[in-house]
Amino acid sequence: MKIKQILAAFLFTALVISCGNKAKDINVSELKTECEAVDAVITVADEMLELVEAVDSEEGASEEQKKEFKLLYEKTEEIGEYIKESDFSKKAFEKCPNFETGEKKIKKTRKIKKIFLTSGEDVKEAGEKAGKEVCEKLKSGDFTQSDAQKFMEEAKASIDNQEDAAIWFKAYLAKAMDCMK
Repeated sequence: MKIKQILAAFLFTALVISCGNKAKDINVSELKTECEAVDAVITVADEMLELVEAVDSEEGASEEQKKEFKLLYEKTEEIGEYIKESDFSKKAFEKCPNFETGEKKIKKTRKIKKIFLTSGEDVKEAGEKAGKEVCEKLKSGDFTQSDAQKFMEEAKASIDNQEDAAIWFKAYLAKAMDCMK
């Protein structure tokens, strides 16, 4: 009998804790460690992946699902900006117990982005963002080969066809040139 009570208490605690971890509830300014940031990214990625599973394969994503994905995508960008601005260490990230899981989930979410985001404007936005980031890195003198690889990976994730490639590249160049002025 005592074992059942302990098990029931444990399950209730686990349920209460897991119900509180939603992407919309993440306050990035409260992320104090690299591992907390990794866990936050995983939370958002999990919700993105759950959203993909709910998409009707014949009809595609509904407008409501697209809005939800956009909010989740914006949360990942917010977390990413916070991480860039913080003094977090790459080595400390790699030591987090969930680091590899987080990396795998991030890769999966990059592949599913095209299901939810419409072509054209989002590709342009991705190009502008990359152009601005490259410019800022160049101005600060912090641009490295790994940054170049990262931008190319992000570009590949944003581009589905030649038209999207042209939109991304044009936006990238325009933003980078504007920033360098």
